[in-house]
Amino acid sequence: MRGGLALAAAVLLAACAGGAPVAETDSVVEGVPFVDGERYAYRLVDRDGVDVGIGTFTTGRGDDTWVLTQTYANDDGVVVDESIVVVDAETLQPRTTERVIARGDEVEVVAATYDSDDDGARTVRATLLDGDDEQSRTIETGAHDYEDQSSLWLWRTLALGEGLDLRYTTVDPREGGRVTANVMQVDRQTIETPVGAFDTWVLQIRTGRETVNVWIHVEAPHQVVRFDNGRLFFELESDSTR
Repeated sequence: MRGGLALAAAVLLAACAGGAPVAETDSVVEGVPFVDGERYAYRLVDRDGVDVGIGTFTTGRGDDTWVLTQTYANDDGVVVDESIVVVDAETLQPRTTERVIARGDEVEVVAATYDSDDDGARTVRATLLDGDDEQSRTIETGAHDYEDQSSLWLWRTLALGEGLDLRYTTVDPREGGRVTANVMQVDRQTIETPVGAFDTWVLQIRTGRETVNVWIHVEAPHQVVRFDNGRLFFELESDSTR
């Protein structure tokens, strides 16, 4: 496994959580453009310009949920990091998540369930299994917190366009923390990819310590075309909707 792919690829904003401020935020979902059965594959390149693997994102529809799966495979085609997040079909509020990270012969599993009590207070109960070490934790979350591993879908649901400037909060059961991010539309660019040209909104997402950039197709279903988290660069390589 080259370049720490299992951790660098799938950690979207949680890696920025340490020292970052957390705020109570409102819902940011403007509309859900997802297509049942969509599949996007991205070539992953590290900071040295070296190809390190493929990231695949798939979307499935349940009765009142979306099932959001992201899978990262290294250069040998071996899956090293996979997460499955089940979210409410309209609000994208998380219900369950499961993530499996493989490092050679070592396997780490994170499973979590999001709950609300009678007063509306939300918590996430997580179990972490790393080899023979098992831990449990409960995290208090905000009323509108999103799952960190659903971020590449969440960005597609925002009120995209000129003037976009809002905040939202994600929670990461693996790290046990929450982070508030500010997302702004900073440019509009037409970019070429292996599957064709896309007219994109360029979004910048800032936390207290780091910045990531994402290029999202102006037209629905608002595919993520490129993504740069400072450690890995994603570029769309195949697109089931085209």
